[in-house]
Amino acid sequence: MSLGYTSKQGSYVSCMVSVGSLVGRPIAGYIADKYGPLTVGMILHLVMAILCWAMWIPCKNLATAIVFGLLAGSIMGTIWPTIASIVARIVGLQKLAVTFGVTWIFIATFALVAPIIGLELRTTDTNGNEYYRTAIFVGFSYFGASLCQWLLRGFIIARDQIGVSEGYSTDQNELHINVKSSHFSKCLFRYRKLPRRV
Repeated sequence: MSLGYTSKQGSYVSCMVSVGSLVGRPIAGYIADKYGPLTVGMILHLVMAILCWAMWIPCKNLATAIVFGLLAGSIMGTIWPTIASIVARIVGLQKLAVTFGVTWIFIATFALVAPIIGLELRTTDTNGNEYYRTAIFVGFSYFGASLCQWLLRGFIIARDQIGVSEGYSTDQNELHINVKSSHFSKCLFRYRKLPRRV
């Protein structure tokens, strides 16, 4: 509607977000099972950041908005099919329930304030650019999520290498394993011959 279209035309975009979610989330979950949830999440969050900066900010017509809605819908909810396996890889199955509950509290807290931040960043510009600061903020949020997943992925790979060399199985309370920063930094750029799928 900020581009001058009717609410009915705006509903096409929100409908495409839902269609994207319907198709994208199961595919993201399948690919995450095949290549690892952190690897897939890191890549998809980076793609979403690029889409925010490259499509949302310069968007001036309904066709671009519909395509952006479809692409964003298929990518933006990839945390839902991957979060359980990510939390399980971090803390193990024995501590999954408690950690997962606390994770939802943090997610809900940020979900409450995110729309308020987005609306506060809106400008009074009348030529269709009133949400450009919101798009920049959302893009950097997705970029930050991708960066955090990249760092977490490197840590898990380093911890897995130590765990495998010491004879630990996948879920033997690996939280006690100490990872040195030099080993962690080497594992940030490993993509082949991983001890376990990350």
